[in-house]
Amino acid sequence: MEFVRELCRIGGSTIVGQKVDIARLRAAFGDDESAHAVSSLLAIKNGFYAFNQALHVFSDAGTPREPGLIEWNSPKCWKQFYGAAARGIHFAEDCFGNQFQCIDGRISLLTVDRATSRVIAETIDDWAHLILDDPCRWAKQHVSDEWQRKYGRLAPGDRLVTEISPLAGGDFSHLNARAEEEIEAMRYRGRRLRELQKHPCERINWH
Repeated sequence: MEFVRELCRIGGSTIVGQKVDIARLRAAFGDDESAHAVSSLLAIKNGFYAFNQALHVFSDAGTPREPGLIEWNSPKCWKQFYGAAARGIHFAEDCFGNQFQCIDGRISLLTVDRATSRVIAETIDDWAHLILDDPCRWAKQHVSDEWQRKYGRLAPGDRLVTEISPLAGGDFSHLNARAEEEIEAMRYRGRRLRELQKHPCERINWH
């Protein structure tokens, strides 16, 4: 867990002050490899932001301003919009809300504007190594920096949403982004994706 510990060390303040409730997490997610991996991360630091708010690691219980891990992974929170791609435990996200998932102990990236998922790391420590090695690629730190320089601090619980979907020709830049509360942001992206999938010929007109 060398790289997990380093990521926790450089991250911001712990979101939740008390220790992670391991029993509650295992009651929610089971006692498998994925639950152990995510619990081991939160046992070191119970939720945090890093790289100028670009990376968000969820705490177990959340706060009044942002959901905790159990609420975030509830089927009725936002997952219903993303189908089979939204498997596993979603424990962290980049500044655009793209989700890091733990599935059978391996880490995948759910790209929310496309509802596609791919494996990026064999273990949670390998994932932390990726983030530390290139936070611009994996957390979109450069976009977070530019957006906050122009519009002000990104509030806890907020993520960026592409104004124009990548499926409609938009890009992941600060000029094509607005801030939104993260649950509503996920639902909005999901609804937009469904419309774009139903009406592909109208993609260029759907913002």
